[in-house]
Amino acid sequence: KGLEDKVILLNLESLFYYKVLATAKYIISQNRLSYVYIKREGQVYLNMWNETPAKTLGRNSEDNYAMLGEEQKSLLDADYIVCPNQDTMNHIIEDYMLENFGQAKVLLTGDFKKEVITALGKRLLLEEQSSLIEEKDIPYNGKKNIMFYIGGFEKNGLTTAGLNLLYNLDKEKYNCGVIYPFQKLKKHPEEIKALPSHVSYFGYYDLKMATISEAIRYSLWKETGKIPYSFVQSAFERMSKRMANRIFSSCRIHHMVQFTGYVEEMVGMAEQMPCKRTIYVHNDMEKEIRTRGNANKGLLSHAYKAYDNVAAVTEGMIPPTKRIAESVTEAGLKQADIHLCKNVIDYKRIVTLGEKPLAFDEVTEFSIPKEQLLEVLYSDKKKFISVGRFSPEKGHERLIRAFEQFHKEQPDTYLIIVGGHGVLYHKTLNMIKESSCPNHIFLVKYMSNPYPLMKMCDYFVLSSLYEGFGLVLVEADILGLPCFSVDITGPRYFMKEYDGTLVEDSQAGILEGMRACINGTIPKRLNIDYEQYNKEAVAQFEGLL
Repeated sequence: KGLEDKVILLNLESLFYYKVLATAKYIISQNRLSYVYIKREGQVYLNMWNETPAKTLGRNSEDNYAMLGEEQKSLLDADYIVCPNQDTMNHIIEDYMLENFGQAKVLLTGDFKKEVITALGKRLLLEEQSSLIEEKDIPYNGKKNIMFYIGGFEKNGLTTAGLNLLYNLDKEKYNCGVIYPFQKLKKHPEEIKALPSHVSYFGYYDLKMATISEAIRYSLWKETGKIPYSFVQSAFERMSKRMANRIFSSCRIHHMVQFTGYVEEMVGMAEQMPCKRTIYVHNDMEKEIRTRGNANKGLLSHAYKAYDNVAAVTEGMIPPTKRIAESVTEAGLKQADIHLCKNVIDYKRIVTLGEKPLAFDEVTEFSIPKEQLLEVLYSDKKKFISVGRFSPEKGHERLIRAFEQFHKEQPDTYLIIVGGHGVLYHKTLNMIKESSCPNHIFLVKYMSNPYPLMKMCDYFVLSSLYEGFGLVLVEADILGLPCFSVDITGPRYFMKEYDGTLVEDSQAGILEGMRACINGTIPKRLNIDYEQYNKEAVAQFEGLL
């Protein structure tokens, strides 16, 4: 009573609710705010936990990928986190991975009595200290915090390369975190467990936060693919800055690594981070733009100059990256600072996973009955294998055509293609059905651990039209398979340096490679010391920090 004229009740998700969030000087919430909240400069936000959680939360919950949304973000946004006791504080910091990254002050209040509430109000509004409230910092060990974007944990070489780097970075030197899109993990939430246990992770919702004029400009640019980046640049940068502020407004980050080099929104977001920034190049992006249309040349030209570092994973990626960077002149930006930064190869992990029993996932799809595949795998028949998403650049069509010719010469042989995803799966499936040897070509779609299957084969083929590096070649070598690659830019430097076999970049070349495998002229192992290779690769990455 008596407060009716001073208290306004808000409907959650109403326009007035969002207006208050955007304009209030002080915000107090219990556990979380709406995920669209972007903390305004000068706002003071107090997040309250009145009791010790009775269940595990965040990373320790059963569906941890989904539990790290509004609650984790709200805790990172907070200036103050109110807890009744040290146990609650420890619980929240551990479950939501706030250690080292979170910068809020933790206020321990004990029993939430009237005098404590009064003291709390004075601490918040007047910055007055009180003996009733114990103030603590979220633990920070003083190391450099590195945040990575490695995508949505799809089964592809980018994810593998990102995980390899995280497993090989010295945890005694750095605190590492990963951001990932919630939507991508809905089908395969267990994929988050692939991260090293010491790496923190932070989920985000991919929300476009734009004014009407920004949204129109962005849509025209994105949908047509013919409008220059300069048309949308100012609007896109404002949208990207909002995204960066929404995800990481109060997070302690010293270096942002856009490891995939793909996804325009994440290229823009990482550029706007107020820290040092590195963007990776894993592929010949000139060919990617022509073949798949999955990147924008104008945006990449800008990004390669705006980021502090550009990391190319092979020497062959440097010339096309430089050409893209120089394709658009933009006032006020330096030249692209391009470095060679080889992918780390976690050979010990590959060996360990390869020794596990052969197992398929519930969602694994087969082009033939599984029993037929197993019969061939456990036989002494000669088996060629290729691993790569069902996408145009992987060259599966010419691989199949080459094998059809080879099968006429060697009818007791098989070809197995394993892929995680891709737009050409059904087209490839139909191609096999119409093939001259449909019972000798098998497709396997999605395996969380393909290494035991690879070990059961005899030879590995890389048939891609282009590659950044061709990590699967190395994985095959580690697993003991003789391997060869078509002579393309990415694998070329690696295979030549370590005495690998290159064949002509054509269907005829692939056929000759298969003949060489059967004739025993393909080396059984590459001439490489993986331990030394990794030391050099990690040192190259650390040189960017």
